[in-house]
Amino acid sequence: MEGAKAPSILIIRDEGGNDNDYSDKMTVAEAAALWGKSVVTVRQACTGYKKAAPRFRENEARQSGATWLVTRDGMTRVFGPEKNS
Repeated sequence: MEGAKAPSILIIRDEGGNDNDYSDKMTVAEAAALWGKSVVTVRQACTGYKKAAPRFRENEARQSGATWLVTRDGMTRVFGPEKNS
């Protein structure tokens, strides 16, 4: 097709200057389904709660509005290998 644009991919740079795309990031709900955990369990690993500090490192989870995003590497570090892939 003439004039058709290739799809764009959003690339972000982390604090170390490394390029990242969103293929290794997911919502808490998506991560919970892939790891066989409840959404609440994964969200509390992001936020912490009264008796425990957050389990994810700063570069493994972030909040975007009301939605928490986590990395595949962070999920693997905190919860072990994927259960439901």
